[in-house]
Amino acid sequence: MVNWLAVVTAVVVVGGIGFAVALGSNQAQARPEASTQSSGPFSWEIREQEEAAAAAAAAEAAIVKLPKKADPTSVLFVGDSLTYGAFASTESAAWRPLVTSGLSAQTPIDETWVGGSGLSSVDVTPKVPKDAFDLVIVEIGTNDATNQPEEALESNYTALIGAVRSASPSAGLICLGSWQTAWRVSQTDQEIKSICEANAGTYIKLGDLWLDEANRGPDLRETEFGVGDDFHPNDSGHRAIADRVLAQIRVEG
Repeated sequence: MVNWLAVVTAVVVVGGIGFAVALGSNQAQARPEASTQSSGPFSWEIREQEEAAAAAAAAEAAIVKLPKKADPTSVLFVGDSLTYGAFASTESAAWRPLVTSGLSAQTPIDETWVGGSGLSSVDVTPKVPKDAFDLVIVEIGTNDATNQPEEALESNYTALIGAVRSASPSAGLICLGSWQTAWRVSQTDQEIKSICEANAGTYIKLGDLWLDEANRGPDLRETEFGVGDDFHPNDSGHRAIADRVLAQIRVEG
């Protein structure tokens, strides 16, 4: 007599085993696909890599390259009271001498500077020498923010950089932003950056350095440039400016 209960049980067991084998096979086939899909970079990873590469390329392009040579490299500084040195404790602590010293440690430097306290771009343009220089560093705009109409900055600064490029068409060019409050910087630096970069120059922001109170004051301190205030850079501020400028210059060869 056939034991139908045993037959049914066997069929169920065999069927279950077959189902488990088939399921396991399907899962095994699915795993390589999942592994293949996760082994390559996602689109957002590719985009981040491309953005990082573009940023690195832009940073490299902004570096001013100076070839090392036997003759001194001629450097022209065009600026206002900051370039004059106010209010570092001593002349050697001001950003311009610090930059010159930093470059001189790598290659001979012949430095010239024009400008003066309180000058804006329209004032200093006639002072730009007609001689050609290897490197020109322009620190103008701080007084434009307070002494000149906002709408005049574009034409005045364009004329200044035009004078620089007319005399030194192949020079490395660095343009410093204004040493001012955030609101004043917003009035000046967009134009400074745009005009500078349109003339193959490198723009360096200073406004964030001004915001750091450790870079200014204290008021009424004694310096070689007279009694200091809480607006102009102190030794720390001048050092910070010099460091930013030197970071954008590479002497090669």
